[in-house]
Amino acid sequence: MDIVLVPGLWLDGTSWDAVTPRLEAEGHRVRSITLPGMDGTAPLGAVRLADHVDAVTTAIDWCADPVLLVGHSAGAGVAWAAADARPDWVARLILIGGFPTPDGEPLVEGLPVVDGAVPFPGLDAFDDREVADLDADARASIASRALPAPACAVEDPQRLQDERRYAIPVTVLCPEFTPDDLRNWIAAGAPPVQELSRIAAVDYVDLPTGHWPQLSAPGLLADAILAAAPATTDPLDGIRLRGRTIRSRDLRGASIANSWIDGMRIDGEFEHLWVNDVDVADAVRDELDRRQPERAAVRAMRTPDEYRATWVRIEAMWATTVQRVLRMPSGSADRRVRGEWSFTQTLRHLVFATDCWVRQAMQGRDDAFHPFGVNHTEMGGDLAARIGLRLDATPMIDEVLAARADRMDLVRSILAALTTEQMDTISLRSPAPDAPEERFPWHECLRVVMNEEVEHHRYVTRDLALLAAGS
Repeated sequence: MDIVLVPGLWLDGTSWDAVTPRLEAEGHRVRSITLPGMDGTAPLGAVRLADHVDAVTTAIDWCADPVLLVGHSAGAGVAWAAADARPDWVARLILIGGFPTPDGEPLVEGLPVVDGAVPFPGLDAFDDREVADLDADARASIASRALPAPACAVEDPQRLQDERRYAIPVTVLCPEFTPDDLRNWIAAGAPPVQELSRIAAVDYVDLPTGHWPQLSAPGLLADAILAAAPATTDPLDGIRLRGRTIRSRDLRGASIANSWIDGMRIDGEFEHLWVNDVDVADAVRDELDRRQPERAAVRAMRTPDEYRATWVRIEAMWATTVQRVLRMPSGSADRRVRGEWSFTQTLRHLVFATDCWVRQAMQGRDDAFHPFGVNHTEMGGDLAARIGLRLDATPMIDEVLAARADRMDLVRSILAALTTEQMDTISLRSPAPDAPEERFPWHECLRVVMNEEVEHHRYVTRDLALLAAGS
């Protein structure tokens, strides 16, 4: 399963390096998080607790199945907030020497803040039980790794909102304190541990180490994590994938290993794609650019003149393809290949794309959407109906071409008047009916429209070749 490791104060993701190999040896996929502000890329005073939580939920979102989420020390509070944000995606939560910070409370209290940061106070500031197991090497490792932590750890209040977090099974590994110590604190009403009393299933496990077992006893800690990990099964075990089509799925980060993949076809967006340890992404991009040079032209656009010149090429490209379709046997424009959109449906989608990015975003029109538009699959039919799309309509090809010509004329007219100053104008509205808060500069709106044009032309060209071949 996927194991997400969250470090505590003053440490980054490399603090788990001695633990990770043991977990991976048992077949688990490990993601060690370096929280914002701990990688030197952002001013510590600008980092908020919400940024730390977002970093963890982003890692969870990349995983295929519910994760084993592990938080150390103050990282336990961050992990608890991430579990609150993704309660359906945490199979079990393990807290090491830390507690699930309650809503409204800071992760830790009593640490000084200097210039927006919490400096490492040195090992002498810690209780004997916290540091007793640290030999000279471990002490040197902590001293060399320890970095100032963002002040959000002691200044920002925890924000929790989903009580389903209490249904997530939790294991608390007790290093410098014992399970009995922890139970006594809970019974005494100590505020930092009161969330534990509300969790449906909690295991308290003794871990006879100091506060940093990932550095002082990584093997012992790895064994404790493995012992707490829930049993998992491969959801694809016994399922035959040969000849199947997997459509509209999030497969980012997925791996196919020790498998027969001859004849496998992949059609999707990617920045990297490894085949037998070779990243073939650049080779694929270059070949697609060779087949359709307009792709490279869209990526290279910077000035209004370059935008205008690229649009001229796009219009010419589509004009040739439309004439090709009109010469084909009657009904060809409405035939689908391998479950993909027909030619007519593709043109309807391009009408919708222009309406999103130009009529709604750039122009801010209330009547942005043509009823013949076809939305992207992820948006859903209910929202499509609310914005006036008639997905059940079956317009004739001439009607679709008329709507399409109107939208292409609109883009041409905007480009004709486009100035350098207008390129950075921020859109009046979001282009996405399902994400109304988003805004984009005009140059990005127009680039997306043109990218849609060239990519869908590639799909159309592919499918027309199959139709011509009799598929």
